[in-house]
Amino acid sequence: MKSHVLPNGLAVKHTNTLETIHLYQDIFVLECYLQHGITLPANSVVIDGGANIGMFSLFVLQNCPTASIHAFEPAPKTFEVLKANLSSRGKAVVNNSGLGSHSTQELFTYMPGATTASGYYDEQMIVQMKERMRETILADPQGARSYKGPLGEELLNLHLNESLKGQVVTSQVRSISDYIDEKGISIINLLKLDVECRERAVLSGIRDEHWPMIQQVVIEVHTRLDDPMPEVLSIFEKRRFSVAYEPEEGMLTTMVYARRIQQS
Repeated sequence: MKSHVLPNGLAVKHTNTLETIHLYQDIFVLECYLQHGITLPANSVVIDGGANIGMFSLFVLQNCPTASIHAFEPAPKTFEVLKANLSSRGKAVVNNSGLGSHSTQELFTYMPGATTASGYYDEQMIVQMKERMRETILADPQGARSYKGPLGEELLNLHLNESLKGQVVTSQVRSISDYIDEKGISIINLLKLDVECRERAVLSGIRDEHWPMIQQVVIEVHTRLDDPMPEVLSIFEKRRFSVAYEPEEGMLTTMVYARRIQQS
């Protein structure tokens, strides 16, 4: 566990410098989670699904010091960093578990070289992810330049294998509704999800009686394996949310912003 001082002067624990810089740019500088009318009212209750080292939770506390945060991170090593970053800051509950459709235990693939890409993958999913990454890299003229020439294919394979090299661990999984019942939560001002291809499973784990308490949702929807967008958008339409979305340039992801439509 290493220390790092962010450009805004905030000292954090982290694992990978490049990941931390990327997260800071997206979350603190570009404010990717506060787009399309998403706000953090005073005393917000926030669920941070796929918290990683806690950069989004720290951003919430910087912008809304009275917020209560419930952060979820399934990877044991990353969870220790998350706990170190949030243990002395604000009202934050950290959970060493992932989110899903129901409470259970599952195998989780932790990727030390790309912790933000860790997830609940089987071997076939890893193969498919590598192929999608290969297609994305080669479709970008600037990115593909690094892999031209007689050794290009070998270098690309090495890059893909190293990027997605994983360690399999057993992980606890919780449904959001089971957690709501356990903690007695009555409102969720913002549900943030970055759960690596499990968006539909997590949303399906919210029971009908709990949807009305959710005011805003921001999800990074992953299209590495298929296109879950139609189903995700349908869920929010059914639940009376106003939705905006933006594909992330050069990525196999789309940011979805959902706000509850207020009754007149």
